[in-house]
Amino acid sequence: MHTIAIIGAGASGMMAALTAAEQADNQILLFERQVRPGRKLMATGNGRCNLTNRGAAPAHYHSETPGFADAALADFPPEETLAWFRARGLLTVTEESGRVYPLSNAANSVLDVLRFALQRPNITLRTGEAVTAVRRRGGGFAVETASDCIEADFVIVACGGAAGAKLGGVRDGYTLLQSLGHRRTALHPALVQLTTDPTYPRALKGVRADARLTLSAPRTVLARTAGEVQFTEKGVSGPAVFEKG
Repeated sequence: MHTIAIIGAGASGMMAALTAAEQADNQILLFERQVRPGRKLMATGNGRCNLTNRGAAPAHYHSETPGFADAALADFPPEETLAWFRARGLLTVTEESGRVYPLSNAANSVLDVLRFALQRPNITLRTGEAVTAVRRRGGGFAVETASDCIEADFVIVACGGAAGAKLGGVRDGYTLLQSLGHRRTALHPALVQLTTDPTYPRALKGVRADARLTLSAPRTVLARTAGEVQFTEKGVSGPAVFEKG
């Protein structure tokens, strides 16, 4: 039997717990610092939860290590993701762009599927309990909270990033991993709007439309994209902008 401590009950933490629990002799402790799991999930896709994209492929992922996403996409491609949710009663709809949403158009439908799936005898969800330290101890780990210290054979850190502070985004994951000897690159905003001269977009604030965007410098086209655009007080936002962010 193995005890597995998972820190963070967002989408990745819940899926990690459910995957680990498939081996019945594993005992899963799932820690969440907020009072409810999946709070950020409720805000995704403008509250609709864009849970996958049928066009997801390694070519669409950009980073300093382009092959980073290959293994995950090969082991759990979009069709398997949808099959997993469908087996648990979630109906979905696919837009022309390939984005997939719950048929209800409500993110809580996705969260409910995950929360109900967690109700297994070998999963213990501990909400309102932040992990303050993780230390190596013997062949395993000591996981400390403000009121407890738990021995675990394995630890999965699924805290998410610092983005979305109003939804609970903190730096806990970075701190815990650094204490175990891991290093990180410099932090930069990833999904951000583009700011422009506010005179024109301010009048359209809140309007959404399908559009084509071109980002230009003198004599050079830096990027082109198309899709849903949202006008803001200071510029443009939305999926088409994030795609090239």
